[in-house]
Amino acid sequence: DHPLARRRTLPWEKLEGHRLIFPGASSNNRPLLDHALAELAPRLTAFYEVQRSSTAVGLVAAGAGIAVVPRLAWQAGSYPGLRVVSLHTPVVGRTFSLISRKGAHLSPAAQALHDLILRHRDQGPR
Repeated sequence: DHPLARRRTLPWEKLEGHRLIFPGASSNNRPLLDHALAELAPRLTAFYEVQRSSTAVGLVAAGAGIAVVPRLAWQAGSYPGLRVVSLHTPVVGRTFSLISRKGAHLSPAAQALHDLILRHRDQGPR
């Protein structure tokens, strides 16, 4: 029911003045956001800071504000009443690497994850 939930995409600056839930100082995502949003930082202030994306999503579900979380943190169907809006300008992203030991045999679960990542690597964000 939030006014921004009607949008599919949104520039970061449109978050100004809203109750924001941001990653906390010890989150690995915080330095990335601080760097990418340096120009907007004085206008985008966190109402809550959390260490886990799952906590941020739970706070949104409870009506505490809107959260900035990585797309990978969102599990479709887990909160049917919530809406995901992609943020842009700037686009903030990370690069992930898949590493395995040469000649190593992966467990069935690790092999399934490896294969899944390789199948979806070129699809980009959804």
